[in-house]
Amino acid sequence: MFKHTLLDSVNIFCKAIALYFFTISIIFIQDSVFFMIVSFFFFALLHRHRYTGMMSLIATLITIVAIFYPQLLWISKILILIVYVCLLTKFIHAPMIKYIFEKTFYRFQSRSFTTFIVTIIYFPGLLKKNWCKIDSVRKNYGLNEKKNYYMNLLKRVFRISVSELKEIVLLHKLRLYNCKKERTFVDEVHWEKWDTSYLCVHILFFLVVVVWGR
Repeated sequence: MFKHTLLDSVNIFCKAIALYFFTISIIFIQDSVFFMIVSFFFFALLHRHRYTGMMSLIATLITIVAIFYPQLLWISKILILIVYVCLLTKFIHAPMIKYIFEKTFYRFQSRSFTTFIVTIIYFPGLLKKNWCKIDSVRKNYGLNEKKNYYMNLLKRVFRISVSELKEIVLLHKLRLYNCKKERTFVDEVHWEKWDTSYLCVHILFFLVVVVWGR
């Protein structure tokens, strides 16, 4: 979705601030007609995309009904906010998350907290990756599932994932203390002119909502 666009260059902090302004703007909107225009804009932008386009269309239809039944407007707001977050996540890449991880957790937290955070972030992905990798062998060779197959598979996947997680945790613990002296592995984020433009659009939208959308 929207590959090779300027939004890829907008830094993660700008996107976080923009998300804040967009969320506040959506909360402030009370005019159903105004919100119908907003939801229709999202539908026009995303109509070729299956899930986000469908949610935008549903939000538009609900907003039309909300003109006569204002109590339904909050449903449309939630849908549009979900669509915006889905759209935003398309432009948030792993290096951006690593940069925030390094700047926030490594500088201010303990080793035990770092282990906890790393486990939450990486362990589900390791389980999924190893499960698919090992189970694909059975599928590729057309082998039958034996008794307690999935239980044994889960034990093996869990054991391998824990081993891989220990290596990742060790790497992050080393970076925790190394980061106190110098930056380790992610290019530092700089504020560029397109970041300012991106943020100004969201601030302008917020001001328009305050003036005409309430």
